[in-house]
Amino acid sequence: MARIRATLFAFAAGLAAVAGPGFVTAQPAGQPQRPASYGDVATLKGAGPISKDALPKARAAVEAFAKYYADYVTYSKVYTALQEFRPEPPPAGSPLTVDQMINEINRHLLVPSPVAVLNPVVTQPSFTLASGAADADYIRELGTALDKSLGDVVRNSNERVVRVNAARLLAAACRSGAQAHYGTVTELLAAPNTDPEVKYYLLQAAGNLLAAYDLNDYRSRKHSHGAKEVGSLVAAVQNCVLKADTLLPLIEVTDGKATRKVVPPDQVPVLLFIRRQAIKSLGQVRFAELEVEKGKTLYPAHTLALVATGKVPVETFAASAEKLDFAFAPKNAIGDAADASEAVIGLLNMAPPKVGAAARQYTPPIADAIASGVITWATPRAATPADKSLPWKGTALRMEEGLKTWQGLYDVNYNPSQPAVKADLVPPLATSTAKAITDYVLTPMNSPTGTVSVAGLQTYQRDVLRKDKGFGPRPFTAPDAPTLP
Repeated sequence: MARIRATLFAFAAGLAAVAGPGFVTAQPAGQPQRPASYGDVATLKGAGPISKDALPKARAAVEAFAKYYADYVTYSKVYTALQEFRPEPPPAGSPLTVDQMINEINRHLLVPSPVAVLNPVVTQPSFTLASGAADADYIRELGTALDKSLGDVVRNSNERVVRVNAARLLAAACRSGAQAHYGTVTELLAAPNTDPEVKYYLLQAAGNLLAAYDLNDYRSRKHSHGAKEVGSLVAAVQNCVLKADTLLPLIEVTDGKATRKVVPPDQVPVLLFIRRQAIKSLGQVRFAELEVEKGKTLYPAHTLALVATGKVPVETFAASAEKLDFAFAPKNAIGDAADASEAVIGLLNMAPPKVGAAARQYTPPIADAIASGVITWATPRAATPADKSLPWKGTALRMEEGLKTWQGLYDVNYNPSQPAVKADLVPPLATSTAKAITDYVLTPMNSPTGTVSVAGLQTYQRDVLRKDKGFGPRPFTAPDAPTLP
């Protein structure tokens, strides 16, 4: 268990750094000081385009702001103070905690989204939303500065706990959708020497980037960068879902004359924990298929459908032709349920390929995958109604909202700022699937007297979904598109 302890220790060390500052009677020598231009960043936020004449001063202010937090996250007292006596409340001059740094970065962000975005830091109820193209200069300059300063720390720090917490700050900064972050996050996710616990927060960063909208066109639901850059990031996240060796180093074992690569057994829980974040982040993609360049298309919906149905082929975990044992066994019903629920919610967020025949071909197999994922998720809860191992009701509410979005996305004029379902545009199979999931699982799960009926949903899947004339293994129309098992 030594390896798992070492890996989880870095998580714990990163999280422990938010517990609070230690006993410091005055600001010690070497503690980073806020730059004189710190307040200028708040003045720039929401002030509209930055003129050519004002750009040098604005750039200097955001660069000093970013350097301040990069210096702070490397400041040793942030970590050593945790071992010292701590009075309550902490005295003035105590070093910032990592949570306080994240809170400050969040406070200065503008998030491009047509709807309110909840802030996970409890002291702020929501993020400040960007008002559109007028905020592009601020987002670009702040994102560029934070990406350079924090990215350098993640790449170059010799302290593991520092790399972890710099990645946490970078993940927060990525909520702005700034284009500068795409290359850094993609590069670090793909790098084989990036720490697994750092990749966990980089996957959060990827999810935050993919959740951001194009400032110039909210209604299209486009992401905040070009197709090629978004595609590279999505490909990196997909690899983290499908290939174990992108997340953890493997070991070689010899069985007779054959040598194969395996995930160390004591690292499987770590792998599954990080991989679940990859599934959740991939669910922020808003399109079932992405044409990233001419002749190259990605199918994130296919990847999530494999997860939802529990059909990820073992061989896809290998980076080469060598056999790779992913070592899921023994099966963990709760772990499978959590993965399936995130995959379902991600599928519900993805617009069909297009209207017409392509949408009709897409709906039956994807509806079946969604139903399979819901069945996997709900089964442990149906067996043990008092189970509290997963946030059942909260997830049910997310699914309920997702089903509305999924049906609404069949309208090519869907407006995310005023979401609505036009029933006449929704394929009947999508409507009936949403109703079956709601009636058999979601409504009773959120009722104190309801009984979740997995059997009812299974019957619907068998008698309706799988007998539909469009049911089959091909959700996509392209000849080279992947198929489902």
